[in-house]
Amino acid sequence: MRVYLILVVISMVPCFASLAQTSQPQASAADLPPGEGRDLVLNHCVACHGIERVTHAGGTQAGWAGRIRRMVRWGAKIPPNDATRMAIFLGGVLPPRPGAATSSSLALNTTVSVTSKHPVQSIVRTAGSSDGRGETLTANLSIANPQDVAVGQRARVFAANARLSAHQARVSRIWNEAGRLKVEARLTGGVLERAMDYVLEIIVEHGELLSVPNEAIIESDQRRWVYVQSRSGSYQPRDIEVGVQGERYTQILSGLEPGAAVVTLGGFFIDAEYRMKSGN
Repeated sequence: MRVYLILVVISMVPCFASLAQTSQPQASAADLPPGEGRDLVLNHCVACHGIERVTHAGGTQAGWAGRIRRMVRWGAKIPPNDATRMAIFLGGVLPPRPGAATSSSLALNTTVSVTSKHPVQSIVRTAGSSDGRGETLTANLSIANPQDVAVGQRARVFAANARLSAHQARVSRIWNEAGRLKVEARLTGGVLERAMDYVLEIIVEHGELLSVPNEAIIESDQRRWVYVQSRSGSYQPRDIEVGVQGERYTQILSGLEPGAAVVTLGGFFIDAEYRMKSGN
């Protein structure tokens, strides 16, 4: 029997901005020290949460770089060059600083999910062009594991400028042409307009694997970890080894046992609190 997510919600909120309001006092841009990269932090970070989530934290340059990578993984649009400059700036003006946990800082809005088996899917995306009849789409494949793509897999086709209108398709052919791996997807309904650019999304099913939601995983350089909730309600970091990284779930190879309660929403803020408390 499949074990579904068990949500332990202290207080549900729609966005990270609300998290900031409950766990820390509000701050303004004036609280962020000056320096090269300050404008980038203000432009990129406050689009998703309050500036207090930055000014009330600390870390090394590598630590800040890891946090920025997680934000990009969660959807932040931060170019690589900007991310590097931001990490350098933040590592200089907001270094690691120890501090004891307070009751207000622990009152985080936190969601915990149980480690269990979930269907893990990954998406192979590539640009393609329609044939003369608009019934198939042909695209190049440039992926690390081409064996993951097979004839018969489900796919979606949509215009590059109209993602909300997608056509269902199936992979119908895979071949090598002049040293390039190519794929053809045949629509199962509707037709494509020849003049438009299209995106092909091939859905790769990896089966049911012991996994956790992607947002539960924190990473820095080559290390990945999650926060596990104990029976007493405290949180401890746990290093993990991961396998297949899907669109929603990531396979756990080691470090977590089935049934472990991992922080899904709020892990980033618990990590900041843990680092401040431990002086890392």
